[in-house]
Amino acid sequence: MTAPAPLPPPAPEAPIPHTACYDRFRLAEGKVVEHWDTIEAIPPPSAWKNENGQF
Repeated sequence: MTAPAPLPPPAPEAPIPHTACYDRFRLAEGKVVEHWDTIEAIPPPSAWKNENGQF
């Protein structure tokens, strides 16, 4: 009986940029009838147009 071969090291992953997410729902009679969302990358602070950040 032989030992199993070792697993290869995991591949390096690309860095995931920071993101901002926003969900908005409209309800009618207790049910979701509309949904809006946005997902955007957050730019570095040097690219911000104000000091408040993304939203």
